[in-house]
Amino acid sequence: MSLFFATVSKILSVKHKTSAAMAKRTNGMAERMIKALNQGLKLYSNPDSDDRFLKTQLPLIELGLHANANTDSKLSPFFILHGFDMALPLRSDIAIPDTFHSREAQQYAQWLKNSI
Repeated sequence: MSLFFATVSKILSVKHKTSAAMAKRTNGMAERMIKALNQGLKLYSNPDSDDRFLKTQLPLIELGLHANANTDSKLSPFFILHGFDMALPLRSDIAIPDTFHSREAQQYAQWLKNSI
């Protein structure tokens, strides 16, 4: 562990524990969350977005992580915390009209529907 990381850990009161890489017994949940975060970043990234736009992408990824059920328990983190499923304000059956003012607006609406 580098001196910088050790100092940042002390500042944030984080107790760093080392384990074997990819060891499911010791850090499986953390590995799954990192994998899910990476998948979300790949989904929402494009050539025009870089690290400056992470603050707009991370809430969408976090929402997805909180709303999706765990494969083992079949419960979402939101359900475990609140006792009911998260009410998402989005419907996937929304029809995209052909009467937009521009083709780009229609393409964006279709992209947004497919991304969510």
